[in-house]
Amino acid sequence: REVSFYAEQLSITTTYLYKLTHKRWNLSPKELIDKQTICEIKSLLSNTDMSIKEIATALHFEDMPYMCRYFIQRTGFSPMAYRAGVKPS
Repeated sequence: REVSFYAEQLSITTTYLYKLTHKRWNLSPKELIDKQTICEIKSLLSNTDMSIKEIATALHFEDMPYMCRYFIQRTGFSPMAYRAGVKPS
């Protein structure tokens, strides 16, 4: 989830990546990366039975508590609360 990683993969500078994302979506690369990461977490919580730990591992978070904090800071919900509210009982 580091901007430098994506810039390197695209063979461009982080400054140029910022210009591109800001011009196209009016977002910084970090904001765009975070939005996509949250969408992926939400999708896995809603559409799979993967555990929170499995999701954290699959998305390359250093550990489950870090992913939970990341998710809560950006959504206001814990992953478990999100899953409970989205998944039918």
